[in-house]
Amino acid sequence: MDILGSDANKVYEDVLYDAVGLQVIDASQPSFSSTFFRMENLCNRYFDDVSSLRLTDALGVGSPYLPQIGSPLLGAASFEGEPSTWFDKVDYVGAFGVTDNWLEGWTNFDPQHTVY
Repeated sequence: MDILGSDANKVYEDVLYDAVGLQVIDASQPSFSSTFFRMENLCNRYFDDVSSLRLTDALGVGSPYLPQIGSPLLGAASFEGEPSTWFDKVDYVGAFGVTDNWLEGWTNFDPQHTVY
Protein backbone atom coordinates (compact mmCIF):
# COMPACT_ATOMS: atom_id res chain seq x y z
CA MET A 1 0.00 0.00 0.00
CA ASP A 2 1.49 3.31 -1.03
CA ILE A 3 -0.32 6.22 0.58
CA LEU A 4 1.09 9.41 2.02
CA GLY A 5 -2.13 10.59 3.60
CA SER A 6 -5.78 9.82 4.05
CA ASP A 7 -8.57 11.84 5.58
CA ALA A 8 -10.66 8.92 6.79
CA ASN A 9 -10.34 5.58 8.52
CA LYS A 10 -10.24 2.60 6.18
CA VAL A 11 -9.80 4.78 3.08
CA TYR A 12 -6.59 3.51 1.56
CA GLU A 13 -6.38 5.93 -1.32
CA ASP A 14 -4.81 9.37 -1.25
CA VAL A 15 -7.90 11.21 -2.53
CA LEU A 16 -9.76 14.31 -1.44
CA TYR A 17 -12.34 12.84 0.92
CA ASP A 18 -15.19 14.22 3.01
CA ALA A 19 -14.81 12.40 6.34
CA VAL A 20 -18.11 13.81 7.61
CA GLY A 21 -20.18 12.97 4.53
CA LEU A 22 -18.19 9.74 4.02
CA GLN A 23 -17.64 10.28 0.31
CA VAL A 24 -14.89 11.11 -2.14
CA ILE A 25 -14.97 14.77 -3.09
CA ASP A 26 -12.43 14.57 -5.91
CA ALA A 27 -10.47 11.39 -6.74
CA SER A 28 -8.00 13.38 -8.87
CA GLN A 29 -6.86 15.52 -5.90
CA PRO A 30 -4.70 14.39 -2.95
CA SER A 31 -6.15 14.30 0.56
CA PHE A 32 -5.93 17.26 2.92
CA SER A 33 -3.59 15.21 5.12
CA SER A 34 -1.24 14.45 2.24
CA THR A 35 -1.25 18.04 1.05
CA PHE A 36 -0.46 19.34 4.54
CA PHE A 37 2.38 16.84 4.99
CA ARG A 38 3.98 17.81 1.67
CA MET A 39 3.68 21.53 2.46
CA GLU A 40 5.76 21.05 5.61
CA ASN A 41 8.85 20.49 3.46
CA LEU A 42 11.23 21.97 6.01
CA CYS A 43 10.76 19.10 8.43
CA ASN A 44 8.90 16.33 6.57
CA ARG A 45 10.46 14.07 3.98
CA TYR A 46 8.70 11.55 1.79
CA PHE A 47 9.71 9.15 -0.95
CA ASP A 48 7.53 8.39 -3.95
CA ASP A 49 9.20 5.03 -4.50
CA VAL A 50 9.51 2.65 -1.55
CA SER A 51 12.45 0.87 -3.23
CA SER A 52 14.54 4.01 -2.74
CA LEU A 53 14.40 3.38 1.03
CA ARG A 54 16.60 0.29 0.59
CA LEU A 55 14.76 -1.93 3.08
CA THR A 56 15.29 -5.63 3.69
CA ASP A 57 13.15 -8.40 5.20
CA ALA A 58 15.60 -9.34 7.96
CA LEU A 59 13.48 -12.02 9.63
CA GLY A 60 11.69 -13.36 6.56
CA VAL A 61 8.29 -12.04 7.66
CA GLY A 62 7.17 -11.14 4.14
CA SER A 63 7.64 -7.39 4.43
CA PRO A 64 10.85 -5.39 4.21
CA TYR A 65 11.27 -3.18 7.27
CA LEU A 66 14.97 -2.99 8.15
CA PRO A 67 17.08 -0.34 6.38
CA GLN A 68 20.21 -1.52 4.61
CA ILE A 69 23.46 0.42 4.44
CA GLY A 70 22.93 3.25 1.98
CA SER A 71 19.28 3.81 2.96
CA PRO A 72 18.28 7.49 3.14
CA LEU A 73 16.66 6.66 6.50
CA LEU A 74 20.10 6.26 8.06
CA GLY A 75 21.74 9.41 9.36
CA ALA A 76 18.53 11.39 8.75
CA ALA A 77 17.24 11.77 12.32
CA SER A 78 17.24 15.15 13.99
CA PHE A 79 16.51 15.89 17.62
CA GLU A 80 17.22 19.59 17.28
CA GLY A 81 15.11 21.53 19.76
CA GLU A 82 13.88 18.36 21.49
CA PRO A 83 14.25 18.92 25.23
CA SER A 84 13.01 15.47 26.34
CA THR A 85 15.52 13.15 27.90
CA TRP A 86 13.40 10.01 27.55
CA PHE A 87 13.90 9.73 23.77
CA ASP A 88 16.69 7.44 22.62
CA LYS A 89 18.77 9.70 20.40
CA VAL A 90 19.46 7.57 17.31
CA ASP A 91 20.78 8.59 13.91
CA TYR A 92 18.08 6.87 11.83
CA VAL A 93 14.46 7.66 10.99
CA GLY A 94 11.90 5.01 11.84
CA ALA A 95 11.80 2.12 14.26
CA PHE A 96 14.94 0.30 13.13
CA GLY A 97 18.57 0.93 12.31
CA VAL A 98 20.86 -1.39 10.36
CA THR A 99 21.72 -3.44 13.45
CA ASP A 100 19.00 -2.20 15.81
CA ASN A 101 16.42 -4.92 15.15
CA TRP A 102 14.55 -5.05 18.44
CA LEU A 103 12.10 -7.63 17.03
CA GLU A 104 14.77 -10.32 17.03
CA GLY A 105 14.63 -12.87 19.82
CA TRP A 106 11.13 -12.24 21.18
CA THR A 107 8.79 -11.65 18.23
CA ASN A 108 7.16 -14.60 16.48
CA PHE A 109 5.75 -14.13 12.98
CA ASP A 110 4.87 -17.79 12.48
CA PRO A 111 2.84 -18.93 15.54
CA GLN A 112 1.00 -21.64 13.57
CA HIS A 113 4.22 -23.60 13.17
CA THR A 114 5.88 -22.85 16.51
CA VAL A 115 6.02 -25.42 19.29
CA TYR A 116 5.33 -23.70 22.60
